[in-house]
Order: sequence, then C-alpha cells, then structure tokens
Amino acid sequence: MSASTALNVGSLCNLQTHYSHKPCLLLQSSPFLASPNNTVIKHCNGWKLSRPTKRAVAAVDSSDPAQKQETERKKYYFLVANAKFMLDEEEHFQEQLFERHRLYGERNKETDFWLVIEPKFLDKFPNITKRLKRPAVALVSTNGPWITFMKLRLDRVLQESYEADSVEEALACTPASLEFEKPEKWTAPYPKYESGWWEPFLPPGSQTPKQETERKKYYFLVANAKFMLDEEEHFQEQLFERHRLYGERSKETDFWLVIEPKFLDKFPNITKRLKRPAVALVSTNGPWITFMKLRLDRVLEESYEADSVEEALACTPASLEFEKPEKWTAPYPKYESGWWEPFLPPGSQTPKV
Repeated sequence: MSASTALNVGSLCNLQTHYSHKPCLLLQSSPFLASPNNTVIKHCNGWKLSRPTKRAVAAVDSSDPAQKQETERKKYYFLVANAKFMLDEEEHFQEQLFERHRLYGERNKETDFWLVIEPKFLDKFPNITKRLKRPAVALVSTNGPWITFMKLRLDRVLQESYEADSVEEALACTPASLEFEKPEKWTAPYPKYESGWWEPFLPPGSQTPKQETERKKYYFLVANAKFMLDEEEHFQEQLFERHRLYGERSKETDFWLVIEPKFLDKFPNITKRLKRPAVALVSTNGPWITFMKLRLDRVLEESYEADSVEEALACTPASLEFEKPEKWTAPYPKYESGWWEPFLPPGSQTPKV
C-alpha cells in the first residue's frame, strides 16, 4: 500500500505543468540552489520561487505638460467681410450674436467668439485682403463648427483659420471708428440696428472709450395736441398703466410728454405735416415707442440724439385748453383737462394757481 502511494506521489511530481520553469522536477531532498543571478529556487512541496525585484524607471520628460499646453499654439477660425455689410446691412447677424451671448450667460460659459475690427491677422491672407473692401470686420472663434454654421447663415463672407500663441495676438486689431449713415427710408417692420450694437462683442480693451458727455438717443411719436391729449382714447390708459408698472418695480422714468418740443426744428419733413400746437411722446426705449406707434394712429415716428435730458426735452411753453363736447355718449367719463401733467418733464409743468 505504501509503495503504491509512493508511486502515485512520484508520478504526480513528474507531471508537466504550463509553467516555463519546472520546480517539481527537483528532488524533494535537494537543498536550496543558488543560481548565478542570485535566483533562489525552492522545491515544489509548499515552496515558492523568489527572484530579485527589478523596477523599470520611466523616462521623465523635462517639460511640464501644463507648461507645454500653455505655450501650445491655438487655432482660431474666422469669417470676414467689409464692416458696412457685417454691422449695418446683414439683418440676421446681430440676432445670431445676441442669442449666442444670452445662451452663454445662462450656462455660465466663457466667451469664445469676438468681433474684430480691422484685424491684424489679415496680413497673413493676401488672397483674402485683395478681395475685401475696407474697413473690414471679422467674426473670430475657437469653435470651428460654429464658424462653419455662421458661414451658411451669412452671405458674401470669406472663411479661413490661423494659429496664435495667445488671445491677445489672435485678436490684435488696428483701431478704427465706424459710422454708418441712416437710410432715408426704412420700411422694415422692425427698428434699424443702433450704431455701436457691436461693442459688447469686441475683444477686451478694444472697445471705443465712452466719453462722459456721450450723446444719448431718444425716440419719439408726435401729433397735434388735440389728437394726442383729447381725442385718442387709449393714450391716457397706456401712460398711466406704464407709470403704475414703473412705480411697482421702482424703475426710473424713461418716457415723457413734451408740449411743443424744440427738437422738432431738426425735422422739417415732420413739422410741415403737423398741426400746432404739437405734443411728442419721448422715450429712451426704442422698442416701446415702436409698440406705441402700432397702438396709436395718425402719429409720426422718429429719433434724435442729445447731450443731456434737459436738451432732449426742451420745449416752448404753451397752455392747452380743450373744449368739452356738448354730448358725451361713451360709457366712461371724459378725460379731465390736465391729466397729462404727471408725464411732463421736470420743471415744465404748468404752475398751479
């Protein structure tokens, strides 16, 4: 029985395994064997192989990845055309930029697009500059697919890309003042772009410095006083409702009624059509004036600039008295004379006796 068992054990020890080394072929009685490379070999009955540990040392790159990334040249994509087309004629351009600006604000996303007036990088593209009418304006972004999208939305623009070491180098420009003449006739149902609408999209530091005495724009509707203050039934309601809203929101007043305004002298085409005395609804809010134009009838709309509120709202004193109708059939009471006093500019109210 013991001989059979010994035979079986011996047979098991002689079985080959998948290991490349064959520790089980060593005799169990063999002592530790030392190999030339100091490898200690032990027999198979519960013993393990032990070799000296060799550690591979990776080659250390002397350049810091962060530093390498900082100095890496970045790619910028752009569309370019003459300034008149980009900023004054292309109707969809302003909408696209303001919508993207709003989206970035909602998502707290860092701006990656700019408008560059007379960009210096154009010197690298003689094939483009020879086709450009100057001054030129470029829409620049690090987002290539969006620039391609804008190329499809716009027309008459040229597309290219370039690399730069820094944002300052990429957006460097030559200062240029842009002024576009207003069209004599504007038939679109929306107001014309305001000059300077592009300022928020210029690279930091390239905005036109604002002067302390910067002229402000005022919008107005005008008609004869009888119509505006005595006949137009919706006018009083609109003004008092807006006055109430401003009071609830603690908002500063930006609309006034001006009797016989002096700024009308700048508009001979309007004054020759007006019955006097005239009354103007003036505001710094252009879209609201356009809204009021749609609500009212028989009124004329225009705009002008002034250095101060006092200059903008200057008027010629005039006393207004309207006869009461002999018969009043409307289900609501007639406007009281003088209801417009709260909307007159400060200092121009009729003194109370």
